Amino acid sequence: MANIDGALAAQFPLGPVLEFLNDLWRINREMDRLSSRMEVELGVTGEQRLIIRCLGRHPNIIVGELGSRLGIEASVLATALKHLQQRRLIERNRDPRDRRRVLLTLSSHGRFFDRATEGTVEDVLEGLMATADPADVAAAARVLRRLVRLLGKAGTGAPGRPRPEVRQAVHAP
Repeated sequence: MANIDGALAAQFPLGPVLEFLNDLWRINREMDRLSSRMEVELGVTGEQRLIIRCLGRHPNIIVGELGSRLGIEASVLATALKHLQQRRLIERNRDPRDRRRVLLTLSSHGRFFDRATEGTVEDVLEGLMATADPADVAAAARVLRRLVRLLGKAGTGAPGRPRPEVRQAVHAP
């Protein structure tokens, strides 16, 4: 990721909303870049690794509970689980108490991946959190969780209409 040049930012100011949005997009691009590298080097993406780490802490979790806990859409989760099962990193077992439910757990090979590993997304976050003020981390987490909720609400239903000033600008001669 290119360094944020203070002089360039001053020359081309975006304002707080667009600066924050730009920071989020930059984080997204860097996480995608690192996730792609992880897939090449480790054989799993960042999101697949998050699933592995979650299963390591919560063996025999129900598929739907895992998706809800991690906020992963069902189709995306199904694809990730299929990949992990093909790689023999996870096992799917029927719940003996309710045969309709599928329980997920790590295989012995999958447990090998459930450990701190250099060069992963969580490795970067662990380094950041080790040096950051805990109050800053907690505040950032609250803001990001609220943003997730607001984006989720904004993404439901039909697209909203632009604000009146935007509609006027678009339809101006």
